[in-house]
Amino acid sequence: MKKKNYILIILAALIIVFVVFILLNHANNKKIQENNKINFINTEINNLSKKYNANTNWSNNNSTQTYTIDAQQKLTSNNPILIRGYIDDIFIDKGEEFLRIITNEYYLSNYIFNIKCDKSKCFKILLDISLRNAPNFLNEYAVVINVNNVYKNNIINNNTSNNIIIDGDYIDAVYIGDL
Repeated sequence: MKKKNYILIILAALIIVFVVFILLNHANNKKIQENNKINFINTEINNLSKKYNANTNWSNNNSTQTYTIDAQQKLTSNNPILIRGYIDDIFIDKGEEFLRIITNEYYLSNYIFNIKCDKSKCFKILLDISLRNAPNFLNEYAVVINVNNVYKNNIINNNTSNNIIIDGDYIDAVYIGDL
């Protein structure tokens, strides 16, 4: 009888070790897949940036307050910039199509990019979003733009606002999803 109990205990221990091994292996595979996804996205962003010689360091800021002049100095140059953000809207204004991308690269300010985009590129992004069937906050893109204008929208709904508005022209984009 004691021998039978020892065998059952050893068998139960082996089953527990096997289950723990499978769970650890699954967690490790999931982490590897996530790292591969991050590496792929970073490669895509780097390729896009290099292709257009786009400035990617514009959002580095250590201060807690963003003034319009800070944004103007960082965003207006001869080179395009690369932004990462979520598509908030696609709209038509005065017969031209625009993407609205929001990013919070700075601590206290949202950057709202109104990016003029030709109809075929807007349609391509709309189609891409509809095929993914995901909410807006999951539709993150890396977008290269030429900046035309930077200003602060000081009043929204009778409240002061920290929204910096950037008007620009679309060059290229890549979907990077939710990271």
